[in-house]
Amino acid sequence: MMISILFLSIAALYSIGITALIGAWTKNERSTKPVTLLPFSVVIPFRNEAEQLENTIAGLTQLNYPPNMFEIVFIDDHSTDQSIEILTRHIPSLRKLCANVLVISNAGVGKKIALHTGIYAANYDRIITLDADIIAPSELLNSYNACFQQKGVQFVAGAVVTRGSSSFLNNFQQLDFLSLVGSGGSLIHLGLPVMCNGANLAFTKSGYLAVGGHQSHATIASGDDVFLLHAFAKKFSPDCITFMATPPVLAEAPTTWRAFFNQRLRWAGKAVHYSSFPAITTSVLIFVAAILLVLSPIALFFGAITGATFSTLWLLKCIPDYFFLKKIATTYSLQINNYWASAILHPFYIVFTALASWLIQVNWKGRKAQT
Repeated sequence: MMISILFLSIAALYSIGITALIGAWTKNERSTKPVTLLPFSVVIPFRNEAEQLENTIAGLTQLNYPPNMFEIVFIDDHSTDQSIEILTRHIPSLRKLCANVLVISNAGVGKKIALHTGIYAANYDRIITLDADIIAPSELLNSYNACFQQKGVQFVAGAVVTRGSSSFLNNFQQLDFLSLVGSGGSLIHLGLPVMCNGANLAFTKSGYLAVGGHQSHATIASGDDVFLLHAFAKKFSPDCITFMATPPVLAEAPTTWRAFFNQRLRWAGKAVHYSSFPAITTSVLIFVAAILLVLSPIALFFGAITGATFSTLWLLKCIPDYFFLKKIATTYSLQINNYWASAILHPFYIVFTALASWLIQVNWKGRKAQT
């Protein structure tokens, strides 16, 4: 009896949390009133992105913003492929697009130092960081400009959606990615900045320098986005942070399970370094809810819980998740495919990646990622 109460209590707490996130997502509507144009520095670190760089550059050439109001700073993190050659070939067309284009070498090794190198070289106070394997929408800068008109805003978390085939792998990771985007955005609206994505992010350079940049977490392979978010919240309060749901940037999804788990293990490895109370609490709740679902078939088999408890436990997880994901998918005109199969697999995936991230050292861009 006590085990059933414990299982259902945690599942109910999770369900209440997801319901709160659904309500918070409705706060994404924004005013379209005319705003003052602000200058931006778009900072793009890259390492061995020869396969994706052409698409990224093509997206940048479509940016709808006055050329004299933004610059692009590329930072090469010691690429060993044809990335530099591809970028050099497109420099003339990029220089017709904006006020300034810089291509510089990383002053050290790794993405965080590359970002710091680019931000330090940037000429404008408002920084937008993009990954070198995304496609930026044409209205991206206009949308960031609108966000920075809000009083006191120093940090804007943008959205990322994935593209890929119609395979189960792609459907599964698209739902997983939507849950991250939706949770991150809704929690920011609730005044609890927990997560964001560095593939689409903006902040003030003055604020970045005030929090010490990436130096406090430079030795951790992942988290160039999340730890910076936490630092801004701690230094300036969560009120300085907002979420920009649209337009999202488009990212290529991993094409194999191995690549997918390699990416997620790298992301999961940063959780043990969290010092933010909301981030720790959220991570623990998600992990505990997942591990109870993983253990529930065993508990049912040995009679520790009843069939009714087992069914209620899964429904308390899956039904709110469905409506939450449906709301986010609608925002981005996406379909939810293979939901129930993905929902059953997801807790096992959460538990596996959380535990494996403590034990497995992953490769990223040809380097061992330290966690």
